[in-house]
This record gives sequence, structure tokens and C-alpha cells, in this order.
Amino acid sequence: ATNSSELLDAKDRSLIKSPISYYEYYDSDFGYSWGINRNMFAISSPTYFYGGTSLGFFSMITTVPEKGINIILLSNTGNFSRIELTNEILKIIK
Repeated sequence: ATNSSELLDAKDRSLIKSPISYYEYYDSDFGYSWGINRNMFAISSPTYFYGGTSLGFFSMITTVPEKGINIILLSNTGNFSRIELTNEILKIIK
């Protein structure tokens, strides 16, 4: 949905993925909710991500629109290395 006009028009989609602030811990920019990869993942194409947690549930979605890659990680067994796991998957499929 973030890559098509089904829910948002082109202007709103570009705002979601436009840098608004920088988060040093992840060495990434952030748009409206989406993280924008600088050096966190081993891929040079524009990469966007969002992670969440709630009462023992952990998740992360990563999208690389140029390559048609979407990775969704879900866990209900506690915290796990979402960034590292996503990076390993990207190394394999990029």
C-alpha cells in the first residue's frame, strides 16, 4: 500500500519516506513513521523500515521498492535481533 495509490496519493507517499529527523542510534533518518536506511542494512538501494513492540510481541517490516523486496518479521516469543535478521535476509536475496 505504501508503493501504490490505493491508500495514499503520490504526495503523501513521498512524505512518508522523506527524511524529517535523524536517529543516531540506528544511523538512519526517519520520515512519518518509516525509518530510512543510511548504513544500517547491507544494501545500497533506498530501504525503509518500521519496527514495533507490544506486550511480548515484536515486529519489523522492511521494504526495498526498487527491487520489489518486502520483509515482514513477527515474533511472540520475546525480543529478537530484528535488524540483524533483516540484514542477513537482505544479504541473501539482494
